[in-house]
Amino acid sequence: MIEDYVKAKDFLNYPIICDEVYKKPSHECNQFGKLYHENSDIYVYKDLMIITLIASLYVNKYYDYKLKINDCLRTVDAQAKMELIAIKNNWPSSMVSRPGEGLHPKGLAIDVELIDENHKLLDMGSKFDEFSSNPDEFHNKSHRFYVGLSENHKKNRKILDEAFIYAAKKCKVEINFLETEWWDFRYKSDIFNLKPLYDKELPKNMRLIKENLILDEVIINDKIAKDSIIYVKDNAYL
Repeated sequence: MIEDYVKAKDFLNYPIICDEVYKKPSHECNQFGKLYHENSDIYVYKDLMIITLIASLYVNKYYDYKLKINDCLRTVDAQAKMELIAIKNNWPSSMVSRPGEGLHPKGLAIDVELIDENHKLLDMGSKFDEFSSNPDEFHNKSHRFYVGLSENHKKNRKILDEAFIYAAKKCKVEINFLETEWWDFRYKSDIFNLKPLYDKELPKNMRLIKENLILDEVIINDKIAKDSIIYVKDNAYL
């Protein structure tokens, strides 16, 4: 149900900061350009938002830190746009999920960072959305078990992990970590039987993509999979 999603900015009375990375083309961590429209906001499934807020209270109480929320609900339309950009740039397929896959299009995965008492990002050993052509722990600096992490990197990542583990236990649920992305925390499973959301299914204030996905862009690029072409035909605003 759409009413089960909440806007992260409505909770700024908690120790959180919202940084809509994908609507800011010049953001240092945004490799996709203007992915979301300029008035878009971060929406989160309410149960995951509760966990995130408890995690923010944890890092604030014990470390005087805040959580910075970068992204959560990422519609199928946004995923399709990401895939097109990745293909055009010849990026490895591991960089993006196929449209409709994963928990982001259900609002059940949230991307966060830590801000210290001086309003600076903690060093996690890689930036948000920093990827490698090889996603394993020997090459990918963002991998949770990257072999080249310093003790400081490990400590900072541990604080973030512990905050979400603590919060999940308070809510009597489990939280899962995406192994290749230290910033990604996700609800334990799709226990709600939620389906991936398209922009056209959302009220205007929740939509992420305004511009149309142009069919010609997909067909011209002979590297894109056939099922992605079908997706654009069936679901984009043509």
